[in-house]
Amino acid sequence: MKRIWLSIIGIICIAIVFFSFTTYKRDFFEISKQIEIFIDLYKELNTNYVDELVPSQVMEKAIQGVLTELDPYTIYRNEQQIINARINQSGQYAGIGVTVHFSGDKIKLLECYENAPAAKAGLKAGDEITVLNGTQISEVSTDLQHSLLSGEIGSQVDITYLRDGTEHKTILTRERIEKDAVPYYKLLDNNIGYIALEVFNQKAAAQTKNALIDLKQQGADKIILDLRNNPGGLLNESIKIVNLFVAKGQQITYTKSVIQKYNTNYLTKEEPIDTEIPLAILINENSASASEIVSGSLQDLDRAVIIGNRSFGKGLVQREMPLSYSTQLKVTISRYFTPSGRSIQKMDYDTDLVEKRNIQEKNKVFYTKNKRKVYGGGGILPDKILETNIDLDFVKELKNKLYLFDFTSQYLQQNTISSIDNFSLTEKDWNDFKHFVQNKEPLSSTHQSWKKLEEVAEEEGVLETLQSLEKDFKSKLDKGLSDKLDAHRKTLESDLSDILIRRTLYQQKAFDFAVNHNETVLMAKNILNNKKEYHKILNP
Repeated sequence: MKRIWLSIIGIICIAIVFFSFTTYKRDFFEISKQIEIFIDLYKELNTNYVDELVPSQVMEKAIQGVLTELDPYTIYRNEQQIINARINQSGQYAGIGVTVHFSGDKIKLLECYENAPAAKAGLKAGDEITVLNGTQISEVSTDLQHSLLSGEIGSQVDITYLRDGTEHKTILTRERIEKDAVPYYKLLDNNIGYIALEVFNQKAAAQTKNALIDLKQQGADKIILDLRNNPGGLLNESIKIVNLFVAKGQQITYTKSVIQKYNTNYLTKEEPIDTEIPLAILINENSASASEIVSGSLQDLDRAVIIGNRSFGKGLVQREMPLSYSTQLKVTISRYFTPSGRSIQKMDYDTDLVEKRNIQEKNKVFYTKNKRKVYGGGGILPDKILETNIDLDFVKELKNKLYLFDFTSQYLQQNTISSIDNFSLTEKDWNDFKHFVQNKEPLSSTHQSWKKLEEVAEEEGVLETLQSLEKDFKSKLDKGLSDKLDAHRKTLESDLSDILIRRTLYQQKAFDFAVNHNETVLMAKNILNNKKEYHKILNP
């Protein structure tokens, strides 16, 4: 009986929070009715179900079930997840200094930070952690895996890991890890300042400002701000960064919601550093949220030339709402729009509860301050595109499946990178990569459908007939995949080079290589050095 009432109390707490969200909404009776039904249902389940139920697990499944039917960014956080989020925002934590990929039964190291505990102990990107402090990775949740990697400064973590199939053990002492928002900036060609901004945490605006001032003092009269692969973060930091380049009192973004109090207009509040210096912003398919506010607003204000590939399209605003027992609901409350009226959100979610729809049509025209045409459809479309007709989902799937990272593991078994001076990917390397991808799990829906067709054909006794067509069919599909990879070659070779150098020579060398070889950076340099072209883009 105690379990029942604890569950009911939990539901009532959720109801109170829910009602606080619906202050300006209708259907109070319907909400109350559905909550009462849920309480009755859970009471009967708890009393009569054949097996013992664990209230916390049942309730969390129920919560996750509801949130899954909303949008990808409305989430429930437990206490550890809240701590992890605060660490990301603050820009510092105590840990071993790695970027990882959680895959259920092991943790793959994607990058080891130079001079951090993992690197000093000899761990390398590509190593796979299987045991942490005596706990098998396969036996704990991702949240617990994350918490085992982090901890108090000076505390130790016992690690078992695999490298090339051989098991190794080591003990690491956790240290304070500083996550710089601006890990790299440099004066290029004696007059172009390059600033890499990787995340919008609490240090973002201050570090960007310091880099800008220092570069100007070194002689920079043009600036490249690199927001590629920047997932976003704190909204206020993005406003402050735009404010470095535009006057006080300028609208940067605004939000729209069905709830009036969440409709907000965001203006710059400080005096700028430089409103005239030529500016190029680099974005790609992984530039999201705050990155899109910065690039979209500077584009609308004709303050910068945007270069790269269309951005991610994450324009939904979340607010953190505290719940009972140190938990939290991060709920989507509104949408971001650029000064011209473009929605940053690419597409709404598609669930049984929310109908999918385009927020804006891609061909809908908006106008910048100088009356240039820009287009809706979500994300920020650059003024100068690195690769036309890029399939963002295709590139994202290659990265998410770790095909790029795993190919670099194969590459490093046969090649050594001792310096960036003589490093470059060859035609053979590119063909090896294409062959590597083609031999992996099929990427296309057509490949996957063919496999299902084979199963049906076998059941119906016509598999041999189908297989007679297989060679020609798959040959044509492989040709299509090869052509698609070639169409994205600039993007993929750049990513492969970055991964390889980070794995062998660490982050700073990867930046040193990129500023002299990366196609997007080179395009930005050319545009900034061509005064006529730069002004023609902003004032057609």
